[in-house]
Amino acid sequence: MPSNIHSTAIVSSNAIIGENVAIGAYAIIEDDVRIGDNTSIGSHAIIKSHTYIGNNNTIHDHAMLGNLPQDISFDKNKITHLVIGDNNEFREFCNVHRASADNGKTIIKNNCYIMACGHVAHDCIIEDNVIICNGALVAGYVKVGKNAFISGNVTVHQFCTIGTFAMLGGLTRIPQDILPYSLVMSTPATVYKLNIVGLRRAGFSSEDIAEANHAHDIWYNWNLTKSDFIARYKDDDSLSSITKEVVNFIIESKRGITPRHS
Repeated sequence: MPSNIHSTAIVSSNAIIGENVAIGAYAIIEDDVRIGDNTSIGSHAIIKSHTYIGNNNTIHDHAMLGNLPQDISFDKNKITHLVIGDNNEFREFCNVHRASADNGKTIIKNNCYIMACGHVAHDCIIEDNVIICNGALVAGYVKVGKNAFISGNVTVHQFCTIGTFAMLGGLTRIPQDILPYSLVMSTPATVYKLNIVGLRRAGFSSEDIAEANHAHDIWYNWNLTKSDFIARYKDDDSLSSITKEVVNFIIESKRGITPRHS
């Protein structure tokens, strides 16, 4: 089916537009943009150069995708990218910036929902099924694991990593890495308990939840150094897959792990 492009939209002749794409009034699609099949772009939305969008995405009115990174050292002559997968939704006035690293990519994978005024900065990697709520700010080089939920007006410091199935409560300030499966609140962030409601909704069994709780305990009850922790658990083949995931997350953490509520 041919695409439906409003007569007032400005679409570069160098953009590649897929099948059955709808582009609303006064939208702007710049050079070197690819838009996959069955994607809808609302009125006044702007898709900047070097942005590649997959199939079945919904981009609402006034969204801005692929603008220059907010990095004062960025050379505007660099070619960097924003790469978006399939089945994502971008609400009004959200903005996602392309990378700042040379030939780098900001990546939004599949089935994500970026709500109104949400911000994803340069060089972030957002895995599948992530929700970023209204007004949340995700700084540069942040990695967000699958199925994480970032509530309204959360601020995530650059270079942090948010673990899979983490739930970040509204207005929380995140200066350090968040273990997978955590429920996080307060400012600065504190892990209160497991994200039990999210895990149950996702089909985790009671045994799985117990394993996740055990994985948290072995870290938060550890009274020695991180190097000792790594020496103890890195090559431990007896660990369950959930515990091993948490251990590997700790091993790879660069900013330190958010503390648990005492």
